[in-house]
Amino acid sequence: MGYSLSEVNGKNSRFLKSDETNPEKHKKLWETITKGDEWRGELKNKRKNGELIWEYSTIYPIIDANEQIIYFLALKEDISQIKLLEDSLAKNEIKKVKELKYEFLKQISYEIRSPIHAIVDFVQLLSKKLDSDDYANCNIYLDIINQQCAKVLNT
Repeated sequence: MGYSLSEVNGKNSRFLKSDETNPEKHKKLWETITKGDEWRGELKNKRKNGELIWEYSTIYPIIDANEQIIYFLALKEDISQIKLLEDSLAKNEIKKVKELKYEFLKQISYEIRSPIHAIVDFVQLLSKKLDSDDYANCNIYLDIINQQCAKVLNT
């Protein structure tokens, strides 16, 4: 973190806190350790130079002979690189999901367009037949239109 022991010894660790960690998380942390329980979790804190850092922290209350908390001991591990990797993997997964969604919609569009093209074609044929008073094959065209409509509804 960039601090010497003399700079942090006896000080409240709030000076390390960044505004990027949920205040509710800090509240639960303090509730836990002031009850005398150990707390473990991830925090986004600040280095001495102001740089943000992800840490996995384990904080222990140190209790004296009178069962009073006299101070807290925090063991911290820099997990910034792990968080960067997690973010990268998450972005990659989002990209894959978007690609799958695009392919799915493209396929569905094709599945719907094919029967609709057939419906349009047979409606045009039927319309020409009706205009010319030639009713031969009209029932066949109507059956095909009905089948293609059923296909669209079942897609």
